[in-house]
Amino acid sequence: PAGGGGNETFDGDARDVSALVAWVNARAGTHRRGDGSVNDGAGRVAALDAIAAQWPAASLQQKEQLLGQASLVARNLPASQHDAAKEYLQLMRASWAIGTPVAFLAAEKARCRAKLAEAEAARWARDDAATAADADGGGGGGGVAEVAVSSDGAVSVSGGGGDSAEAAAA
Repeated sequence: PAGGGGNETFDGDARDVSALVAWVNARAGTHRRGDGSVNDGAGRVAALDAIAAQWPAASLQQKEQLLGQASLVARNLPASQHDAAKEYLQLMRASWAIGTPVAFLAAEKARCRAKLAEAEAARWARDDAATAADADGGGGGGGVAEVAVSSDGAVSVSGGGGDSAEAAAA
């Protein structure tokens, strides 16, 4: 487990994927579902969510104070949450600079969704490539499959045997 503790034994039903995934998530600090995708808790920090909830109705002076609070919270988070905290602070600073964040927030929401979709498409493509390589006896040429996701969401997979496939990200 995290923190260098001893081994732990899962004592639940090993055939119950959701119980096993919940057990691993609780110990590893991850946010996975049984199918490998991330759940709604991924990238979220409860302490920063509470500050962010006050943001839309706050005055500019209050936003300055909230940003200070959020910065303090972010500095005291474990290293595993620093990337998520950076996203919160970036969004707060940008929307504070604009003053009226409605259009900014819509664009930021779209950017984040695209970023998540791209990561998810790449993960599925890697899984598909690994499955194909396993079924093909290691990809024919013994090489490692390479996965690329373009800015328009197209996923390109090239296998170790020189084969390549392309798919549009869903």
